[in-house]
Amino acid sequence: MNDSSSYTEDGDIADQSICPAGWKLPTYEGARSYDNLVTILSLKSGENGNMHHDPVYFTYGGIWAGQSGYVGYSGAYWSSVANDDNNSYALVLVADGDSYEPIGGRRYGISVRCVAR
Repeated sequence: MNDSSSYTEDGDIADQSICPAGWKLPTYEGARSYDNLVTILSLKSGENGNMHHDPVYFTYGGIWAGQSGYVGYSGAYWSSVANDDNNSYALVLVADGDSYEPIGGRRYGISVRCVAR
């Protein structure tokens, strides 16, 4: 997943994917995106949030950046949309809020959450 052909800048289906056939990484915005999911379900992370309940259950899985970090406090989920040559958008969850933003780089090991096409 380090080669840029795995990502798109406009949310189109990438020519290769970590997801199984019939599934894809969510886009940055629009139908079947993290932004859409968060908005429609009024999802919130944090102490009183609902990101950790049915029907979605996102976890604070942390990240891998040479060593594990932030497990239990933060988690991130890749989207299919590149921000630039080195970064992609992701849903980033932290114990005191949530955001959807470019993160430090594709070299980081973070979670994926595939959605049906």
